[in-house]
Formats: sequence, C-alpha cells, structure tokens
Amino acid sequence: MKTIGRYLIRNYLFTFAMTLMILTFIMSLGVIFKITDVLAKGGSVSLIGHIFLMTMPPALAFSIPISALVASLLVFGRLSADGEITAMRACGISLVQILRYPFMLSVVFTLVCLFINNELAPRGHFASRSASAAAGVGTSLDLIEEGRFQEFEGFKLYVGEKRGDQLYNLRITDYRQPDFVREIRAESAQLVTEGDDLIIELKDGRIDPFERNQPGSGFFSRLPIRITDAFRKRTYTKQRKDMTFQDLRDGIAANTVSEKHPDASTAATTRMSLQVEMQKRIALSVSCMVFVMLGVPLGIRSHRRESSIGIAISLLVVIGFYLSLILTESLRVYPSIRPDLIMWVPILASILLSRHLIRRNN
Repeated sequence: MKTIGRYLIRNYLFTFAMTLMILTFIMSLGVIFKITDVLAKGGSVSLIGHIFLMTMPPALAFSIPISALVASLLVFGRLSADGEITAMRACGISLVQILRYPFMLSVVFTLVCLFINNELAPRGHFASRSASAAAGVGTSLDLIEEGRFQEFEGFKLYVGEKRGDQLYNLRITDYRQPDFVREIRAESAQLVTEGDDLIIELKDGRIDPFERNQPGSGFFSRLPIRITDAFRKRTYTKQRKDMTFQDLRDGIAANTVSEKHPDASTAATTRMSLQVEMQKRIALSVSCMVFVMLGVPLGIRSHRRESSIGIAISLLVVIGFYLSLILTESLRVYPSIRPDLIMWVPILASILLSRHLIRRNN
C-alpha cells in the first residue's frame, strides 16, 4: 500500500504543479495592464517588480484550489482509463483508501490557502494598491512625457517634444469646468514647480473659446496653467480585501451594536460585510479539500478521453462553485438573512455530492 501511495502522490503532485504554473500565469496576465498603467504614469522598474510580486498571492489563492480539482480529474481519469483503478480494487483496495492520499495533500493545500487568503493576499493587495496610488504622480519633471496624452485633474495634456523642462507643440484640453471646456494649443512651454503644484508656462498659443460668453478663439503670448497637487503623494484607504484575519476580527468587534454605535443598521451591515469576507476566505481555502473529494470520483467516472472531459468538468464545477460564492457575497447588505452562513451552502452541497459519488464508485 505504501508503494501505491507514493505512486499516487508522485503523479498527483506532478500534475498539480504543472497545472498550478499554467493557471497562475494566466491569472497574472491582468497584472500586465496594471504594469502598463504604472509605466505610463512614470513608475520605476523596482516599483513595477514590487507590484508584480504583491499580486501573486491573490492569484495563488484561486489557482491552488482549481489546480487541485484539475489534477484530481486528470490523474484519476487516466488511472481509470488505464485500468489501474480496477487493478487496485481487485487487490482489495477500496476507493476510500485510494482517496486518502490526495485528501492528505488537499489538507496541506487548505492550510497553505488559509495563510495566503488571510495574511499574504490582503497584505499583497494593500501593498499593490498603495504602490499604484503612489505611482499616480511622479516625483520629478519626468512626470511629463512626450508623444502621448496624459491625464491630470481637470486637464488632458499632449506634448509633441520635450527637452529638459522645455516643452514644444502642446495640446491641452481644459475641463476643470464641465460646462466650459477649452482647447489650448501652444508652440512651447516651460515647466515650473511650486511645492506640490506643477505650473506649465505656455508661450505663443491659442485658446478656443477664449471667454465663456463670447464664442471664438483668442491668442496669447504667455499663459500659466497650474496643476494643483500634481506631486502630492496619493494614499490608498484600506478596504475589506486588504484586511488580515486579525483586522477582520477587530473590525467585527468594533462594529458590535452598542452605545458607541447608535446607528444599529449601519453597524450591523458593516459587521456582516466583514463576517462574510472572513467566511468567504475560509470557504475558498476549504474548497481545496472539497474539489479533491469531487474530482477523484468524477475523474474515475469520466475515464474516456479523460483530458478533455476532465477540463470540461473542472470548468463547470469551478464556475458553479465560485458563482454561488459571488452571489452570496452580494447579499452582505442584508444581515438579517445571514449571508455568512449561506456562504457554506456550496461547500455542504459539494460534500454531499462527493459522498454520493464515492459510494457509487465504491
């Protein structure tokens, strides 16, 4: 039995590792768009690397359970197709004994996911968002880049050419007043900083319209444009997804309806939102064990063309499971129906289904 156990664990871990690498890479593709945005805002290479590393834990929180399911379906689908499951049964080994080895691995995956979901992912999410917010502005005149449109508060700026603090061929859309949008063109400009403000001293240009009540363009030899707080460091306020497990516990305790919270409705809603977030993280971690318990009997039953069928079943199970969690999370604004407990309905349904499938296969 030890030989069979080592054989099953070796095959399972190899398939799991390959699936995990592929899924994590796919889930990390969205980081490319974030990195592109940070680059556009003048972010440094070290900042981009920091953001990329911080986004890995949230990706692993989802890719580990899905990889556990895919590995169960593929490995045991192949074993069933090759007749190895039948041979094991002929030797008096039950499906429960076979399931023991991948289930032990799933317990390890669950513990890893618990740590990722409650510690690494929240900290990584908060660090990534904070870094992105800080990258919203530059720390020098490198903030202005030539050959592309750039957004500031109330302005859209295009610079044709840049030489140090001198700009040439500028086009500016001034929409600080939504009902009075102006187009400004200038042959050149000089950049000047005053504290956190950025001043663009425009030279030899045209404004259209020149005044609010008089249509038509006007010309100028010098015109200063001040962008307030252009260099002020942005901050990111911590949200539910950024809270560690202890932060959630503290938040739940702080929002207990008492004399400090006379608004019982608001306190109850906030408290339930935090409870739902906590239960969701635990449920996502436990899904490693649930997916293995589902994947093994499903893989054995779908042994013909196991790769394609296994992937199809994986998609259906994953979509159904995560969709139910998302729908339950949307109920967090209704504390009276206890969405934190409803969060466990998909887990219990999956356990009952896996128990039925194991009994039929056994």
